[in-house]
Amino acid sequence: MQQSARIEAKTGRLIVGWDTIIIGSGFGGSVTALRLAEANMRVLVLERGPWWGPRLEGDVDAERRAYPRGAGWRSGIRNIVWAKGQKTRRVELDARGLLEFHLHPKLFGWTASGVGGGSLIYTDILMRPPKDFWKALPAEMSEEELAPYFDKFVEMMRPAPLPESKRREDARPRQMLEASEKTGEEPFFPPLSIQFDDVPEGNAAGVHQPPCIHCGECFVGCPTGAKTTLDRTYLPAAIKAGADIWEMCEVEAIASHDHGYSVHYRDRRTGQRQVEQAPRVVMAAGTFNTLALLNDAHHRHRSVEVPPALGRQFSPNGDMMAAGWRSGPQDGPPGPNYPALLTTGTENGGPLIVWGEVGSPAAFFGDGPLREWLRSTYLYFAIGQDRMHASVRTGPDGIQVQASRLHRAPYYGRSERLMHRLMEGYELDRQVENLPGGRGSAHLTSVHPMGGASIGRGPDEGVVDHRGEVFGNPGLYVADGSLYPTEPGVPPSLTIAAMAERQAELMVSRTREELPAERVAIAMPQTRPSAIDRPRAEITVRPTDLRLLTPGALERTWQSAPPAEVPQVQGRLPGSVVHLRGVDPLPLAPRKLLDRLVGALSLWRGKHIVGARGHNHFGLGGAQVRFGQFEVRAGRAWQEANRQDAKQVLVLDYDQPENPAWLRRLRGELCRLEPDLFLGRVGWRGDGGVHFLMYFGLAAPTKRRRASARPKRASEIRPLTR
Repeated sequence: MQQSARIEAKTGRLIVGWDTIIIGSGFGGSVTALRLAEANMRVLVLERGPWWGPRLEGDVDAERRAYPRGAGWRSGIRNIVWAKGQKTRRVELDARGLLEFHLHPKLFGWTASGVGGGSLIYTDILMRPPKDFWKALPAEMSEEELAPYFDKFVEMMRPAPLPESKRREDARPRQMLEASEKTGEEPFFPPLSIQFDDVPEGNAAGVHQPPCIHCGECFVGCPTGAKTTLDRTYLPAAIKAGADIWEMCEVEAIASHDHGYSVHYRDRRTGQRQVEQAPRVVMAAGTFNTLALLNDAHHRHRSVEVPPALGRQFSPNGDMMAAGWRSGPQDGPPGPNYPALLTTGTENGGPLIVWGEVGSPAAFFGDGPLREWLRSTYLYFAIGQDRMHASVRTGPDGIQVQASRLHRAPYYGRSERLMHRLMEGYELDRQVENLPGGRGSAHLTSVHPMGGASIGRGPDEGVVDHRGEVFGNPGLYVADGSLYPTEPGVPPSLTIAAMAERQAELMVSRTREELPAERVAIAMPQTRPSAIDRPRAEITVRPTDLRLLTPGALERTWQSAPPAEVPQVQGRLPGSVVHLRGVDPLPLAPRKLLDRLVGALSLWRGKHIVGARGHNHFGLGGAQVRFGQFEVRAGRAWQEANRQDAKQVLVLDYDQPENPAWLRRLRGELCRLEPDLFLGRVGWRGDGGVHFLMYFGLAAPTKRRRASARPKRASEIRPLTR
C-alpha cells in the first residue's frame, strides 16, 4: 500500500497524489472507480473490509478471506452500531468481519464490510425501478436519460434468470411455485447476477467464475465464486485501468481545504492513522456510514459545510422480514437465493414484491443439530415503495434513524398480509411475521436503507445536485443509496450502479475550468476551528517516491523526460535504488517489496559530481566511502545509440582507468524529472550489447535545496488539481 505517483502528460512533471479518492467499494464506489480510472485519473479506493471468497482464475492478486462458515461464524460479525440512546456507540467484534448491525430505536439494519461492499451479500436481483420512482428526481434524471447507464451495468454483470430446468429441481423455486399455486399467485423469475454456465473466456473482467452448484449459500457470500459480485467484475477492471484499492482502511473523517479534501483513515492491520488528499472525494460507504461521515464532518469536526437537508427523506425501502419453520427433509439442492418473486398489484405506484427461501441461515454454521434445524427455516422478504420520508437525527453525538412502521402503517399492514398469505401456501409448522418485533410491531428490519443525503434542486431541498455533488462543496460527491430522494421499491443495486455510471461520466466530462470559482456559502455555526486539518508545510519529493511507479510507468517516464545537464548536477546528490530489472516477472506485491528491501539495505547513498567528473558514495556505519569514478557528458541513450533520433541523456561513463575491470563495463544515464529530481538507469556492457540492470533516483545537490523543505509524509502530499 503506497502513495500514488504518475507523470503529468502536459508538463512531464512527476505528480505524487490522487485525482479522486473513493470511500467504499460497493455499487457506487466500484463503478466510479472503474470509469474514472479508464479516463486516466489516479484513483484511490479506501475500503474498510478485506477481500472475501476464493481466488479465481484471472482474479486480482490479493489475499482473500474465506466467508464465515461453521465454527468461524462469530468472525462474520464486524461490529454493532448502537444508536438507541442519546449518543451513538460502536461495539467492534472483528475488524475483518463481514456483517455490520445497526440498532436504532425502531429499526434494525445490517450492511456488509469488504471489497465489493453490498454485492457480497445482495440478493443477486437486478431490477429497474417503476416509472413512478422518477417523479421525485430532478428533470435532468429522467428514465430515458438513465436508460443507457442501466444497460451499461447490466452488460458488465450479465444477469440471467434461473434456467427453466432448475425451477422444479431446486427446492427454493419449486416450493415457491407450489405455494403460489395454492394461493392463486403467479411468480416470476427475475434476472440474477449468478454464473449458471461455464464460460471459458471468463466474465466481463476476464475472471473465470465457476458455474453455480445450487448450494443455497448466496446470502452470506458465495463460497465458490459463482455469484457475480463487484470484486469479480468492476474492481478487477478498475485495477487493470490503474486504480488503487486499499483494503482494511477505515475512513474516520473528511475535511475540506483550498486544494480539495483530506481523507483521514486508519489502517486496521497496523493501527496507524494516515491522511490522503485529492481534489475530488466520492462518498460511497453505504447509506448508514456515508451519513455518519457527513454528520461528523459537519457537527463534530466542523471540517465540511453540509446542507441543512442532511438526514431528510430516509426510507427503509419498504423492507419487511418474516420467518417460518417446517419439519421434514428438503428434497433436492436448495438452489440460489431468491430465484422467484411474487408481486401483487401496485403499492404507491410500484409493485409490492415478496420472495421466500429455505435454509439460508444454516450456511453460517457447521454440522450439528443447530444447522439441521436451520435447514428447515424459511426466510421471507417483502420490498416496495413505502413513501415513508422519515428523518435521521444528526448532531455531535452521531446519527439516529427516526423511522418506524407507524410512519406508514397502511403500507406495512398490506405487506404483512401478503407475506402471511404466501407463507400459508408453504404449510409451515410455525411462522413469525415482521421480524424482529412480530406481527403488528412498530419495529422494522431493513437491508436497503435509502436517503438522508438526497438529491435535490438546492441545499434547502437536498444534500446533492443531480450530479451527486454536495451543494457548496465542489468536488465532494455521494454515490450510494443515501442520495435517493425516494425509495425505488425494488432491490436498489442496479439503480445505484446506473446512477454512479452517469455521475462518473459527468465527472470525467467536467473540466477544472467549469468548477465554481468560489464555494457556495451555507450557514453553519463556527464554534471552533476544524480539529482535522492543519496547515501543510512545503513538500519535497524524494528519490524514494519514484518506487511508487510501476515498471511500465518508469519506462514511460524515462522515455518522455528531458536529459539532465552537467550544470544541474554539480555537488552532492542524495540517491536511492528505485527498481531492479530482474524482478519484473514477479507479481506486483513481492516485486515492490523486493524493490523497497533492496533500497533499504543498499549501502549506496548517491553521487558527487564536480565539473565533468564524479564518483559514488556509500555509507557503512558512520563511515563514508567513495567508489566508482565516472565521466559526465551529454550523449544518446545506449539502447538507441545507432539511431540518429535517439533519446538524449546525460551519460555517466564508468570506463575510467582507475576503476576495476568489471566496473568499467557499467554505464549510467540520467534524465531530469523536476528541478530537484532526476531519474537514472544503469546498464552492463556485455557480449550481446548493453543489458539494463536497474533504475535509480537522485535528488538535487544538497547545497541547492531549500532550507525550509523537509521530506514529505503521506498525509502532506499536494494532490494534482485539474
